[in-house]
Amino acid sequence: SKVWAGNYNTFIVDTEGMLWACGNNGYGTLGQGNTNIYNKWVRIEYINGNNIKQIIVPEGEYPKSLIIMKDGTVYAAGANHGQFGERNRDYHTFSKIDELKGIKKIELGSETLWYITNDNVLYGCGYAPAFGKKLSESPTPQSPYKIAENVREVKTSNNKIIYITNDNKLYYRNSRSEAVEVNNIKIDENTKLLSKL
Repeated sequence: SKVWAGNYNTFIVDTEGMLWACGNNGYGTLGQGNTNIYNKWVRIEYINGNNIKQIIVPEGEYPKSLIIMKDGTVYAAGANHGQFGERNRDYHTFSKIDELKGIKKIELGSETLWYITNDNVLYGCGYAPAFGKKLSESPTPQSPYKIAENVREVKTSNNKIIYITNDNKLYYRNSRSEAVEVNNIKIDENTKLLSKL
């Protein structure tokens, strides 16, 4: 069995491959079609737990959950600031996100989503001001925004990210600026980003 836990919600796949959840369920993060609080375990019957690779339950004031299947399919539930498709529509059941394909690594923030594709390109999507954009400007909040190429690692907290390129350079980017190289920290090909910012 496997367990994933966040600030307010917990998911478990039992030994029979069934997916269960409990917790606050704010914005519908438990995928039950509502926003009721569940202080007892409830089964998510429409997701096969045996096929789950990872569940991401990030910190932040806007709860959401992301299920990554072994075949690379991505499902999302909870608060949506454009990361999961049309803007200002929260997902109360786990919905397939067709735009997220060919993903090697993925990080979910409070209002943003960051991912590295199989060809090592880092993209972000979600709340437009996190990318230094006005809501009226392009790209629209739900559109993936290319951040950098040749990227191997990324971590996020809220709308800030830190990432490492394949040539072993470390970059930091907050929600209002472009990425800045961090020159005073030496890294190599064995360096990993293990925790969130």
